[in-house]
Amino acid sequence: MTWGLLSTGLNIPTLQDIKPELESEYIGILGSPLNLNEGSVLNTNIGISAERYAELWALVLAVHSSFNINTATDIALDGLAAGGGVARLSATATKVIASIEGINQTVIPVASQVSALGVSTLFSLTQEVLITNESCLAAKIEVSSLFVLDDYRIIINTSTFTVEPLDEDTESIIVNDFVDKINTANIGVVASNVDNILIIKAASLMTVFVGNGLTIASIITTGIFEAVNKGYIPLPATILTKINTPVQGWISVYNEFAGIAGRNLETDLELRLRYKQSLAIGGAGTVGALRSRLLNISGVTSVDIINNTKSIEVNGIPPKSFLALVLGGENQAIANVIEAAKPMGIEPFGNEEVQVIGADNRTHTIRFSRPVSYYIFVRISYKKNETNDFPLNSKTAIKNAIVEQLKNIKVGESVIYQALYKSVYGVSGIKEATITIGASLIENTPPVVFESANIDVASPRIAVTDASKITFTVIA
Repeated sequence: MTWGLLSTGLNIPTLQDIKPELESEYIGILGSPLNLNEGSVLNTNIGISAERYAELWALVLAVHSSFNINTATDIALDGLAAGGGVARLSATATKVIASIEGINQTVIPVASQVSALGVSTLFSLTQEVLITNESCLAAKIEVSSLFVLDDYRIIINTSTFTVEPLDEDTESIIVNDFVDKINTANIGVVASNVDNILIIKAASLMTVFVGNGLTIASIITTGIFEAVNKGYIPLPATILTKINTPVQGWISVYNEFAGIAGRNLETDLELRLRYKQSLAIGGAGTVGALRSRLLNISGVTSVDIINNTKSIEVNGIPPKSFLALVLGGENQAIANVIEAAKPMGIEPFGNEEVQVIGADNRTHTIRFSRPVSYYIFVRISYKKNETNDFPLNSKTAIKNAIVEQLKNIKVGESVIYQALYKSVYGVSGIKEATITIGASLIENTPPVVFESANIDVASPRIAVTDASKITFTVIA
C-alpha cells in the first residue's frame, strides 16, 4: 500500500483513497475475478475496513496537529504554549468601586449582590463593609430638635463646629449656619443644604460626630463589587443602582465612575500569537527580545518600543536611547524586565522612573512611559426600519460592540470610523446610520468637531473609549 507516501506532507488519505487501494490489495492477494459488487460480502468487508482506516488516519492527523503550534487547539495548545513558558490568560471579572449609603453602623456582608440596568450579570461585594461615621466619605445630618440646652455641635476629624440655638431658628437656618462655617474652614470637606438636611462630603475618609439636637440620618462609604460572570463586561458610570441582596439599613448603591472591564478567556488565536512573540525572549539586547519579555508581564496588554540609535535627538528621544510605551502591568515588574533585557549601550527613556537593583548589585534608574489616553467619542444617527423592530437593549449592544472593537487598538494605531459600522448594523431594526467620531485628551470633555473620518492616533497616544462616550440620535 502507498499510504505512507500519501501521508507525506500530511496529505492524509480519505475514505475515497483507501477503499480502491484495499480492493487492489485484495485482488493482488486473492486473484481475479472477485465479486466486489455493491452488497457483496467482500465489498461490505472492504467498506468497513476502509472506514476504520480513515478514522485512524484522522486520529493521526489530530495527534500530529496537537504538536504543531499553528494547528493545536484548546488543551493541546495550552500544553505546547506552557512548554515555552507562556500560559493562557484566564478570564477576569469586571470590577467597580461604588458608593454605598446606609444607616450608621450597618454591616453589608461579603458577597451581597447588586445589579446595573442593561448589564447581564450581577455584581458581588468582594469584602464586608461597615457603614460607620468613624470612617466615611459623606454624611447626611438632620436637625432632630429645635430646643437644645447647649450649642449644636459637629466634629469632623479634629475640627469642631458649633451653632448657637436661637428662639427664631428653623432647621434651614441651623443647617445653613453649619454650611457656612464648614466651607469657610477649608478642611477638605464640602457642606451643602439639601432639603434642610446637612450633606458633608470629603475626598478621603473622615470621621463625623454630632451633639444634642442633631442626628446622623445616613452614611456613605464605598465598596468594591466584582461581576459574578467573568469576561469582558463593560459597566458604564451611574447605572449600578439596584440592590439585589436586601440588608436592613442598606439604602442605596451607586457607581459614579465606570467599572474596569474584565477580560475574556484568551482565544487560541491570541495565545498562539503571544507564544510566537515570546520566542524572542530567550535572547536579550534586542528590541524584539525586550518587547517579547514586556508582553509576558502579567497585566501588560500593549508594548511599543521606539529606538533611537543615532547621535542626535529624534522625535524627542535623546541620542542612543529607546522609549518603551507599556500599557498595563506593574511599574516595578516592567522596570525589572527593561533592566534585564535592554539593548547594550542604549539607555531607557521615559517619564516613569523606577529604581532597580542590577546584576552588579547597584541601583539603576530605569525609565519608560505610559501611553497617553486619547478618548474617542462616537455619535450615531440612525433610522429604524419600516417594521420598527428595534429591541430595547440594542443601544447597549451597539455600545458594547464598539467598546470591544476599540479596546483591541494598540499604541499609535488609528481609529477607522468605517469599521464601526459593523457594530452598528450588527443589531436588527436599523435601516440606515451615520457615524461621526472625535477625540479629546480630556476624558469627560467631548471634542468640538465630530467627523465621518478616521482619527490619526500617533504614538505615544492610544485610543480608548467607554459606553458613556457613545451617543445616539434617531432620524425621523
